Amino acid sequence: MKVEFAPHPPQFACRIARSTGGRQAGILFERKVQLVLSPQDGYLPSPWLHIWTDEGKENWAQPDGLHFDLSAWEIRILEVKIKHCAEARTQLQRYRGLIQQMFPGWPVHLVEIVRWLDPDVKGFGPFSLCPDPFTYKGRVPGVHILRV
Repeated sequence: MKVEFAPHPPQFACRIARSTGGRQAGILFERKVQLVLSPQDGYLPSPWLHIWTDEGKENWAQPDGLHFDLSAWEIRILEVKIKHCAEARTQLQRYRGLIQQMFPGWPVHLVEIVRWLDPDVKGFGPFSLCPDPFTYKGRVPGVHILRV
């Protein structure tokens, strides 16, 4: 498998689709979070990853954010959700494999950024609350609560 940063979004991502209700609230929350996180040194918001499988199939992925801590040679993958959910862990694990393919040997930490936290969410598994998503170093995914 080969994974690299895409120089531009894939064609399908250029279509404009209307969202309503909960999905729209999530999109608006993510925009606000990106405004808060973007000034951080080493932060890359919503990068597109271009993937080619060993069978020659082309795929794409887009984590909500990557943070490169060059002083510690570590990477953090950030996933933004309006509320804590099992889907975030699935996405973070998928992105971890891709980022490790791109940066072998670098420690990769996973962080979910949420507005609301329900610690009893089924299917997420163990997690640790983290006060700063840019310094989190944990064996389990970190969860950072951000009220914006």
